[in-house]
Amino acid sequence: LPPERYLTIHQATDRSLYHNPKINSSNYIVIPELQKIFSKDIEEIIKNLTEGVDSTYTRTNSKRNGVDTFKIDKKPILYSFAITNKHLKERDDEFYRRFIIFHTDISREQNKKVALSFAERELQPETKVENYSAWQGHISACLDSTAEIKNPFLPHIIESLPPEISEQVRFRSSVKYLHQLICGATLFNSVADKINQKYLFSELSDNLKVTELYEQVLIDNLYGLSVIDRALLDLLGNEPTHIEAVKQRFGEIYATAIPIEDSLSKLTANGLVGKEGDEYRLRIVPKITFNPEQALDAADKFMQLHYPKYRDQWHEQCLKQTETHAE
Repeated sequence: LPPERYLTIHQATDRSLYHNPKINSSNYIVIPELQKIFSKDIEEIIKNLTEGVDSTYTRTNSKRNGVDTFKIDKKPILYSFAITNKHLKERDDEFYRRFIIFHTDISREQNKKVALSFAERELQPETKVENYSAWQGHISACLDSTAEIKNPFLPHIIESLPPEISEQVRFRSSVKYLHQLICGATLFNSVADKINQKYLFSELSDNLKVTELYEQVLIDNLYGLSVIDRALLDLLGNEPTHIEAVKQRFGEIYATAIPIEDSLSKLTANGLVGKEGDEYRLRIVPKITFNPEQALDAADKFMQLHYPKYRDQWHEQCLKQTETHAE
């Protein structure tokens, strides 16, 4: 993101946020370590902003004859949270469902890869990234775009989702997030001369790529899974495994100091993991699946009905993507 569009907050109180002169001139708030500023008051501010409403604070003025009002305009927030922090373990579900939560890979193998990458990068001479200014310019143009983005595939995707997904409490907000991600992909993949057209239409490739990338995130958000819960899901197989063997395998891949009993209980309660005595096994985890040809047929009906003027060019592009996907 262009630096002038976001405000980075390392430490703050709720009052300092309201009085920050830059907070309403920025489009985004970036909080590198949320646990450093997390308090109940700041949690409520974040809930308001990420719900899509302004957050306000009022106080009696110095003359005690009126009220001063301070406001933070609604805006997206990007943050990171340490998995060892108590607020992540004891999070407020209302707070949690306001975000798309992306988990880091906490395995020992990944830790080593990150450390090796750092070591190798330190040895290399400094190089200039080619076309970086063009990249920044494209991002800036996308953020300034006035185009309306339409996704004719979305109704078919929703209808194709299994009941295990659609019956979850967070389903509606998760669908909205999925829609926003696909629209973002559509905008980002648009060429420069189309970014500010009246309409941009999501194509088959936008939907296929985003649903594939977002599938695990969607499942984790719907069920409120933590990074530990996800690690266990990826570890368990269809064959029953004794809890001691699960602990041993988890310790080999991740860290033996991380307790897993609460996660196993949560996964079992959600029906994602089956329990028989002291043995656990993976049950059927919901998937996002849809047939590209059927999806295109369904989306095409919407385009013919609502946007016939734009249908032919859009359909031609999607047909090419269907053929590429089949190959």
